[in-house]
Amino acid sequence: MFAGADGSPNVPQIVARLAATLAHEVAEEILVVDCNFDRPGPAEPSAPQTRRGLVDVPTGGADWREAVCRTDTENLHVLPGSRFPTDDGGPAEDAALAALLNELRRRFRLVLIAAGSLAHRGALHLARHCDATYLVVQLHRTPRRAARQAVHDVERSGGLVAGCIVTDA
Repeated sequence: MFAGADGSPNVPQIVARLAATLAHEVAEEILVVDCNFDRPGPAEPSAPQTRRGLVDVPTGGADWREAVCRTDTENLHVLPGSRFPTDDGGPAEDAALAALLNELRRRFRLVLIAAGSLAHRGALHLARHCDATYLVVQLHRTPRRAARQAVHDVERSGGLVAGCIVTDA
């Protein structure tokens, strides 16, 4: 999972570029899951628009195979996001989301989750179901205290912070 330590708005774009590079280099199928609960949108610009997305799968409204879209990039697929119909806009069914992520791991070589900001409570719940979380911080903008707090929050939620991506934008 990739998430902004301080509300970094560029997480989806960073994940999209990383995913495209990996799909080319690894030459195996990769999936990007849009879990940007605050601002769901295309995690990969070349992904076709679809009426099905992440919100439909754990709630039983669609099978993940119906919701996942191919992109113009060979070996790259996207599971589009949307707002969940809960008070906080995050997933209500933790067990269903965990089961979905496990099934996606079996199907795709890599599953990259673009979570947007850790300020959204749903992103922290998601961290415990991921193999690792990478924080996205902005050089000269993200306060150290915010980065340390993000690491603490992910670990307290049961997740593992494996590294950090530093951007200048």
